[in-house]
Amino acid sequence: MAHGITHNETAFRRRFRREVMTMRRVARFSTAAVIEADLDGELAYVVTEYVPGPTLLAAVSRRGPMPGSELEGPATPSRH
Repeated sequence: MAHGITHNETAFRRRFRREVMTMRRVARFSTAAVIEADLDGELAYVVTEYVPGPTLLAAVSRRGPMPGSELEGPATPSRH
């Protein structure tokens, strides 16, 4: 959900729409699927499926920066 967006809302909504459309094109095996999104309502939002596992912050804090294909790994093991 985008809370209290007022400054340059048109630009925000354009970027938000582009991001949601990109999320819908990403392969489901490597990321959470978009379940629903409202891009034109009073409060713009996107709902994704829940994928159990550590947050990106926790994974990077524990292991350090992840190079290349390791960036796909954090969500993948929990999908099997």
